Amino acid sequence: MINPRFVFKFAAIVLAITSFSKVVAVVAESRALAAPSPLFNLLSNRQHLATAAFMEFGVVFVLLAERTRLQKSAALAWLTTTFIVYRFALVWLGFIGSCSCAGAIEWLFPLKEKQVDMVMMFILVVLWVGSVTTLIQSLWEMRVTTVDPAESGGGGGARADSQANPN
Repeated sequence: MINPRFVFKFAAIVLAITSFSKVVAVVAESRALAAPSPLFNLLSNRQHLATAAFMEFGVVFVLLAERTRLQKSAALAWLTTTFIVYRFALVWLGFIGSCSCAGAIEWLFPLKEKQVDMVMMFILVVLWVGSVTTLIQSLWEMRVTTVDPAESGGGGGARADSQANPN
């Protein structure tokens, strides 16, 4: 079993760093950010990066707020699935280059752009596996802890306290 608290804390830290890094990149002067996004031509790379940072900050807020485990894992699974679909779309369109998913974080690490891209892809897959596993665990517990109305004398289904627990 994967520990949901670890998944949520790890994800919150990673997403806070990458979203802050994206904001730093957005406010920096760069001609590359003025160019159209490779996937969404109506947006500039700057607007696209700002949108991604906003989405990441939103999920960080959900992960740190008093939410149920189901809500946290669903938010994280949604975001990571969105990012994975984006990556596949870039490959499908024949985009050559690296994803700007790390924002301005490259200057912190002594790695080449492609290496940072591979590390970020690995982290994305780890977050996706953790979020989907936690989501499945939450849904399974919800299913198992729901009381059958016929067995309880027709009093309707009731959830166990495990779903009320935010972690």
